[in-house]
Amino acid sequence: MSQQMKVTLVGAKSTDWKSEDGRHYDHVTLFGIIPMDTSQGNAVGQGVAEFKWQDSRNLVQLQGRKFPFEVTLELDLVSTGRTTKQVLTNVILPPKA
Repeated sequence: MSQQMKVTLVGAKSTDWKSEDGRHYDHVTLFGIIPMDTSQGNAVGQGVAEFKWQDSRNLVQLQGRKFPFEVTLELDLVSTGRTTKQVLTNVILPPKA
């Protein structure tokens, strides 16, 4: 199940390293503004969410841009059988100004 979501990016950080147990972490963490959950009455305004964009080389596509700016994220909803999570599959960037 795919969906698109517009997000204002406020920053990004690349990660490319291998842990001692051999796992390879290679992604760009995107920091985007999203609305707070106001349904309980205990939150207002906006928060920042992290989205993992596979391949640390994607950072090059963000360099030279003036932050913040709006992007469209393409996300898939996946399940482990117990829990669900959203997986970032694509980032649609605006043309460079």
